This record gives sequence, structure tokens and C-alpha cells, in this order.
Amino acid sequence: MLDLTQILIRPFETGDRDFILSLVPRFIEKAVPPGRNVLDLIAGIERPLLEFMEERPPIDVLLIAEQPSDNLARPEPERLGFIFLQAKVDGFTLERHGNVSDIAVTAAAEGSGLGRLLMAEAELWARTKGYRFLTLNAFASNRSVRDWYEGQGYEADMVRYFKPLA
Repeated sequence: MLDLTQILIRPFETGDRDFILSLVPRFIEKAVPPGRNVLDLIAGIERPLLEFMEERPPIDVLLIAEQPSDNLARPEPERLGFIFLQAKVDGFTLERHGNVSDIAVTAAAEGSGLGRLLMAEAELWARTKGYRFLTLNAFASNRSVRDWYEGQGYEADMVRYFKPLA
């Protein structure tokens, strides 16, 4: 069991790139939206992450959650998850707000409370920026993650519909 009091949340470093990309398939493990190609989904999730990692825009942040080294069995810190936060502008009010673009934890960390810890960090980041609210997106077919977000206090705001055309 993870001891969340020992978790370090720190900004992205160049050496985190492969770890972050290794978690991208987790976004579609439980549900692939109907009419979507898996490779397109993965590329679409990777694209903004890669752009951030290359350009490092100062308005956005990519945070890594890791368990510090215990200096015996694990001489290096163990990365357990990440959250990618972006500044967005609301289409109705034009108000700047925070957006949880991506959040993922390793399979080993799932259910440990690490996701909640990362979401709390997102709220802290947004408040520090003076934002009044956070937004995020989830695949409609991924009921478990939607339930998890709702358990964190998020509510559906807009619903996007999709119809593949033959």
C-alpha cells in the first residue's frame, strides 16, 4: 500500500518523457469510444503532451507523482503518475480557467488515492492562478472514470455527441 504522505509531486523533467508516454494507453484500457480508431486516440492524447514537453509553455504545468527512493531495494524514486494542467478560456464567458488535460497513474498505484492527491494538486494550482474553476473531459463510454470524477465534485457541463459517417 502506498503511503501518500511520502509522495513527492514535482514538475516535469526531460527524463520523465518515456514514463509519461508509457501511461497513455491507460486512457483507453477500459473503454474505446465507438467509431474511434485506437491509434488515432493514442496519437491525439500524446500530441499535446509532446508539445508541452518540447515547448514548455510557462502557463501550463505537467506534474509527476513519485515515491522517493528507500535507498535499499529501490535506489531511484519510483514514478507513479502524472497530471497535465492547462490554462483555457471559457467559450461562454471568456474567463480563463484551469483544465485537467490528462491524469494517469500506474496500474500499481490505481485505487491508492494517488489520483485524488493529483487532483488536489490541480485545485491548488488553479487557485494559485486565481482561476474560479477547473474543467476536464472524459470519454462518455468510460463510466468508471466519469463516476470517479463525479466523486471528486465534478459535474457534467456540456455533452459532445459523435456520429461516424460511412
